[in-house]
Amino acid sequence: MVNNQRGNTLITVMITSLVIITIGMAVLTASIGGAKRTEVRETDIDITYDGLRLVDEMTADLSTRLVQNNFKIEGLSPTDLSSKLTSYFSSQADSAQFNDSISCVNVVDVTGANPKYLIPGTENQCLGSGLANLDTFNIDTSLQLTRVLDFVVTVNTPDGQQGEVNRTVRKRVILSPLPGFLKYAAGAGNQTILNGSPNIAGNVYGKEIVIDKNAHYQLTSGDQEEIETPFSSIFGDIYINSSKSDYKDVMDYLTADKFYHQQLPQLKNDSQFVSVYFDKTFLERINEIRQDQGFAKTPAIQNLSQQLEQSIKGQYTFSESGLPDVLTSPLNEAGIGLDALLGQDLYNEVNTLGYKLIDTSLSSTVAVPGDLIISSISSALTFSGKIIADGDIYIIGNKTITLNDIIATGDIHLINLDGDINVEGNILSAGEVNIQTNNGFSFNNDTETPGYMLAGKSLTIESLDSQSTIIGNLVAGENLLIQGNSNETDRPEDDVVLFDSVIYSGGEAFISNLNILGSEDDDIQKQLILLSGKNLTMTRMNEYKNFVPSDEDINYEGKISDQTVQPLKAFFYTNQKAELYGVGSLFHIDGGVFANDTLEINAIRGDINSIQDADLYSTKIDQDNHYSRFNINYNRDILLQKIDALPKTEFLSLFSDEVSVQ
Repeated sequence: MVNNQRGNTLITVMITSLVIITIGMAVLTASIGGAKRTEVRETDIDITYDGLRLVDEMTADLSTRLVQNNFKIEGLSPTDLSSKLTSYFSSQADSAQFNDSISCVNVVDVTGANPKYLIPGTENQCLGSGLANLDTFNIDTSLQLTRVLDFVVTVNTPDGQQGEVNRTVRKRVILSPLPGFLKYAAGAGNQTILNGSPNIAGNVYGKEIVIDKNAHYQLTSGDQEEIETPFSSIFGDIYINSSKSDYKDVMDYLTADKFYHQQLPQLKNDSQFVSVYFDKTFLERINEIRQDQGFAKTPAIQNLSQQLEQSIKGQYTFSESGLPDVLTSPLNEAGIGLDALLGQDLYNEVNTLGYKLIDTSLSSTVAVPGDLIISSISSALTFSGKIIADGDIYIIGNKTITLNDIIATGDIHLINLDGDINVEGNILSAGEVNIQTNNGFSFNNDTETPGYMLAGKSLTIESLDSQSTIIGNLVAGENLLIQGNSNETDRPEDDVVLFDSVIYSGGEAFISNLNILGSEDDDIQKQLILLSGKNLTMTRMNEYKNFVPSDEDINYEGKISDQTVQPLKAFFYTNQKAELYGVGSLFHIDGGVFANDTLEINAIRGDINSIQDADLYSTKIDQDNHYSRFNINYNRDILLQKIDALPKTEFLSLFSDEVSVQ
């Protein structure tokens, strides 16, 4: 038989060719598809960038516009602001020319209860039905200048390009009349020095930023030491105010290897920071109080104590005539009870006072021509009238005492050994104000206008193993001291003051050994805002305590999850220098710290377990991937509050908040 192989060969060649062609077409199709996907992805990146760039340009332009005269705060009513913002954004939209990728631009005011577009026209309603889903802030825009604005830009694929991509870029900004230092978690008008490894969740400001890997600290012997750390962590941006040449030098200096885990913050040179005119503001606060008391304004703050003494003596008549007999009667058995209550030393101090009111309430105002002691040895007391003395006033509680205004040409001492002391009026002293609470102290006048304390000299608040509440504004002519007692056990810090206050200290401010929390008002968490004319010192905060656990969370973003150490609800400002340590102390601030001159923070990471180990910990402590012992978590809610007692600003400031792409 003869076999013919030619037909088989032809079939094999045809099948092979078909397979090769099929594979080739598949490869070509995949290549074309991949190219299209790449083109679509590139388009997505390009148009998203167009949207982000536009919202940044819009907010930058608004920032520039806000410092022009027609937006000056003086004479600017909330209604005027709303009108000017609407007019400004409408004119900007009419004159603007956008890239082909931009399909819609608008600004949404989410300040009040209902969101609203500020650029008119149905074609500009970028969010459609999604407008109603925006979070709002329920701020009364007829009463406040604060505004929360969402800049909205929608982008889509321009004609002629592959694929269909639609994105909505949204950037939120807050316009606030509050002073600029409240925009930052930490900063200084001159140098911001970060030694060791503090952790800051928020923006940092400084004319000059100095980074040192070593934390500086002082041993109990007084010797100065240093310890190496894994550098500072900043979960926010660094803002500076500098020339272009200086800005380049700063960029060259601030490199990733100078930050914790080489996480480099973004550097920005567009800060709006304006210094606080502390002396001017301090005088304004004093004159507001003087006017409320019926005194004439003073042109200067020198000799404040003498000025207040003269004003009080000029306002009130001090005479024994007409005083209740009980004020001038011998103490007899009441004196024995007072001796037993106070102890010999304090009794000897107050026994020489000319006027004494023991276990007796008064409903009328009394003006005593000398020193006065009031004490509740065995009975709760209520004083609905003013207590005024041409001398010192001692109020010593063993049972609850409720008071109205307290005014003295000398010092005022409020001491509760037991029971509560509740002040529902104002406190005015030409001398010192000293508050020492061992049980409970409350300062709250329960009216729409906050109460005030004014001390011509120093103001001291000691909350000892107890909780106090202070709602109102305080002014100390000289130094300010807020402290608890030393607690070197494993117990949580139990010396607590709840604040809704702005405090001004003409001298230095010292804070130690206690927790500062915010009171709540209509579900709004308030805080302390402290402004010191001279240096700020904060020591022995949560000393030798540790976070539990002290290990950082996975994907740590700067926020402390531990609940055992309550954060200080406060913003601190000093007109000079602040030097803070998170070495033995454990700082956790929900607010911010700012110095007009220099801010220096020293911190390590990890656990400190005892005073005995503290001087030797450098060889024992594990720092990497542990919480820092100095933490600031910036609370931007401060910008949404109306706080009249703060320094006045000339213009609204702009704070950039969250950015989203959907």
